[in-house]
Amino acid sequence: MGSTRQFAACAKSITELSSPFREVLTERVSETEDLKHLIFSPSYGAANFQSLASVLCVTNRRWLIVLSEEDGHTTVAECSHETTLLVELTLILLYGQLKIDFVQDNEAKSAAVQFNSVMEDNYSEAIQYILDAIDGHEHAGMNSVQGQKAIFEGWPLKFRNFSILYMPKKSQLMDGVCWKEIRAGFGRELVPTAALLATDRHIVVIAEEKTEESVDLA
Repeated sequence: MGSTRQFAACAKSITELSSPFREVLTERVSETEDLKHLIFSPSYGAANFQSLASVLCVTNRRWLIVLSEEDGHTTVAECSHETTLLVELTLILLYGQLKIDFVQDNEAKSAAVQFNSVMEDNYSEAIQYILDAIDGHEHAGMNSVQGQKAIFEGWPLKFRNFSILYMPKKSQLMDGVCWKEIRAGFGRELVPTAALLATDRHIVVIAEEKTEESVDLA
């Protein structure tokens, strides 16, 4: 089955989820918690990669990630917003990954879900809520259009457009830098063209795919 048919989707309540996600979250999420985001991502394959079906559940108190194997076995990671260390979203073409680092039992741990990135806005909004809950930043300053123009001036059009598209909407852009590819002898590419954005709450890296080059030996 093609990965483009396997999109993540939002649910309004836990009862809308299929088994075993419904049973797992019903046992763990109390009625006193306010459900903010509930995202189901089905299993899908891309090349030699196969992701697990997953659910990201975000409440006013914490987040939970549930992963389901084909045999029905589930793995659950959960953490309060206060003990969440880092939230990382990676998007590469149709592939997306959400990774969260957190503290549990005095140890640093991490949990990750993979998904088709066509519906990545669902995860971006959930991440924004988690960041808001971590630092109480409920009304973050919006980006200034004039400030964007000054920072993006001279950048390639493609990177200006991608920066505006992927920059978190509720954060203030502080600075940014864009650099061309770096090449070694015989024109071999060492580092692709890329850009880095720094906001008051995020670091965003946008990079071209490194060119695959063949080497002929005489």
